[in-house]
Amino acid sequence: MKNCPAREVLNLLKGKFTLEILSEIMEGNMHYGTLLRSVEGINPRILAHRLREFEQEGILLRKVLPTNPPQVEYTITEKGLALSKVVTAMKKWYQIYG
Repeated sequence: MKNCPAREVLNLLKGKFTLEILSEIMEGNMHYGTLLRSVEGINPRILAHRLREFEQEGILLRKVLPTNPPQVEYTITEKGLALSKVVTAMKKWYQIYG
């Protein structure tokens, strides 16, 4: 039996801190350190794991900046921008019906 396509999107979004991380990136917080400070309650291991998952899914691009110490910057891809519309719609739905 095939999964509903919407189930696949929910599976992608259901991870711990996933929506919080994506929301921060959509708001312009693109550096690892900034994300670590901005997402309340997240630890470095979980943040790194989620960011790797987003990169593997093609939602984010990772760039190591030539600074000392090195900084890592994440940019959202076209696929990620499309997903951001889903996240925004979910937030609006909750504001109205939640």
